[in-house]
Amino acid sequence: VTVSVLYWMSLVVESAAQWAELTRSSSKRGLVVHFEADWCTPCVGLNAWLDAQAKVLPDVIFARVDAGKHEAIAEAADVSSVPHIVFYRPEGEERHLERVAEVSGAKMKVLASNLATLFGDRDQVGNHDNMEAFLRYQINKDKVVLFLTGTPSRPRCGFAGRLVEIMDQYDVEYSYYDIMQDDEACQALKKFADWPTYPQVYVKGELI
Repeated sequence: VTVSVLYWMSLVVESAAQWAELTRSSSKRGLVVHFEADWCTPCVGLNAWLDAQAKVLPDVIFARVDAGKHEAIAEAADVSSVPHIVFYRPEGEERHLERVAEVSGAKMKVLASNLATLFGDRDQVGNHDNMEAFLRYQINKDKVVLFLTGTPSRPRCGFAGRLVEIMDQYDVEYSYYDIMQDDEACQALKKFADWPTYPQVYVKGELI
């Protein structure tokens, strides 16, 4: 089955062959996969929520895998509990699909933050007058905003990982921006903040 249409609802994966084709066909687009189970009540509400996101993000493929029926797929994806949502994004010049983030449990705010950062915020640069306006939007989009190398679930450096651990330890709610997805924004924020390294933490729009 070749994935060549826009999905307004999550695609249900029915076989290992379909899963392999899905990951190949998604190499130029984003992919969000919900590993679920038919006995899991939170999965039902999460499916409805993800279907709604599919309408907002038509260029992203949303899929479901029943982890109980397709244990081999779940095991290969290193998924051992449900609900578990994995985010994939094309990376590098070759645009290979890479696993960039994941969320265990029906944590809607965390899921929404991942969707916005990984698939929504890229296009928003063009919705602002200039890069500075975009950066001001980013640092003020939540009370606490982290600018990370990578994502909270898959940080690309030890400092980012330690920062996320501290935030989780103290139950701090935050949004994040993966600064590695846009080199122009990465360099511009260093100049804007007058601070040469990452991660950076903003509280109410102020660098701390």
